[in-house]
Amino acid sequence: MSEILIKGKYPDNNKVECPECQCYFQFYTEEIQIDTTTPDEVSFLGGFGVHKWIRCPQCHCIVTLKCEFTE
Repeated sequence: MSEILIKGKYPDNNKVECPECQCYFQFYTEEIQIDTTTPDEVSFLGGFGVHKWIRCPQCHCIVTLKCEFTE
């Protein structure tokens, strides 16, 4: 079994405040969820969307990190 000898740290830019409960938390890049539009949604909406988000560890609200839409 592996053992942590020296604890690492979170990436400096991975800190965010929850708009719902104002919890300020940090996260690992691997925890980011990414949703993209499906081919049906692309034809209906007329473009491609990407939503990057993470769930607040305190209130479990979805916190949007980045939202992009390209026509």
